Amino acid sequence: MCKKNGFTLIELLVVIAIIGVLASIVLFNIGDARRLARDAVIRAEINSASKRAEIFYYEYGDYDQLCDEPEFVGNGAVIKAITDNGGTFVCGDGANGFCISSTLNMGGSVCADKIGRLKEGTVCSGASDIACP
Repeated sequence: MCKKNGFTLIELLVVIAIIGVLASIVLFNIGDARRLARDAVIRAEINSASKRAEIFYYEYGDYDQLCDEPEFVGNGAVIKAITDNGGTFVCGDGANGFCISSTLNMGGSVCADKIGRLKEGTVCSGASDIACP
């Protein structure tokens, strides 16, 4: 009787195939986790921008020209944080309110206005919006 030493080629190929399938599942889930983390950053920035808008209101008495503040234009801190994480930034203001929103990486959008809470699934349409739709 022959004594068997080691593994056959078929056994090794099966193990390599299983490892490949498991690796592809892990890599796919890591991509989703990254997009979820980026969406969390976008939500936090929109929430922070809403709080900055309230400070603006207490300093100037209205929200007019809020979107012209340095952090909301050009390469400002709010825009940079949102666009670096894959979102698109929209800001609208008026004397009686503001609307700040972004799209999200996992689909959907988030919006904040003077009410002070984040609203999922809506986005400001432009500079004249003063509340989340």
